[in-house]
Amino acid sequence: MPIAQPEMAQLVQQVWSGLCELNLAGLRDLTDLSFSQLRHCAPNLERLSLAYCHLTFELGPAQGSLGPQDFSCSQLSFHNLLQFVKERAGRLCGLDLSGTGLLPEAAKALAQVAGLQLKELSLRACQDLSTGAVAALCRLQSGLTSLDLSGCSELADRALLAISRGLACLQCLRLRKLQRLTDTGCTALGALRELHSLNLAECGRVSGWGLARALGSGRRAPAPLASLSLAYCSSLKVSPSSPPFPPRGWGSCNCGSEEALPRVDGQGTAVRTGLRTRGEEPGRTVLPPAPSPQPHTVGPDRGRPKGTRLAQPTGRHTPPAPGAWRPL
Repeated sequence: MPIAQPEMAQLVQQVWSGLCELNLAGLRDLTDLSFSQLRHCAPNLERLSLAYCHLTFELGPAQGSLGPQDFSCSQLSFHNLLQFVKERAGRLCGLDLSGTGLLPEAAKALAQVAGLQLKELSLRACQDLSTGAVAALCRLQSGLTSLDLSGCSELADRALLAISRGLACLQCLRLRKLQRLTDTGCTALGALRELHSLNLAECGRVSGWGLARALGSGRRAPAPLASLSLAYCSSLKVSPSSPPFPPRGWGSCNCGSEEALPRVDGQGTAVRTGLRTRGEEPGRTVLPPAPSPQPHTVGPDRGRPKGTRLAQPTGRHTPPAPGAWRPL
């Protein structure tokens, strides 16, 4: 790389001396050597993104331990990244390792770095991430305000329970495409009192009752949510006996296609659920019933004005035959 030359490295360091955020996402050919040169040129980094970079992991002889290795000119190792995190632990507050295949042992090693207090962490599409690793992250990095675990397919309700217990300051939570997540896990969200942005899009087993119970129950004030996404939640529905959904105070709700939302309750009344505009009262919106079909008349009654009566024959009253014209 050009910055391998001492003169160029010194010039880059002068330019990058005030750099707080560095995004290296998608650099599949990033190596230990080039990453080390870049990080030495930015001594004041607070946020780093290595999303979808090719990160390699090597375990030591003892199961679950990470062994050291020399810097590589052909690959980017987790050991090198861990060394960077240890050096900048007092300053680093944001880390994006989405799509790197982060292993549970590696996630735990990151969480255990002395002095590290992350505020933002994104681990999208890290499909090997386990519930135990998430629990360790929540316990050791309890100051997180933003967490993205979208597409971590191994996570289910217990992971959401660990989040609700360990991250009291969490403000933004993204859990897209967690197919194992159910309404049981969503009931734990009521403990996140600072949460204002929630993304559960494409969580196919979330029907909404657990979320409504956690955040819209009359027994506790709902969290001050400003943004909610339930797009493409194929099981989303609202029961007539459930709390109003979305609860009062939610500023924005994205529930996907409105055409997929109408349903029919037990009395045959069409109900539109899931979407409402700002200022509209929450609850059910009942659609007017379809008009009943008018009887078809033939013969001399065609064209007769509505409300007129047929002349009844004198004498004994005879009830009209089935299908005969009746006044409306």
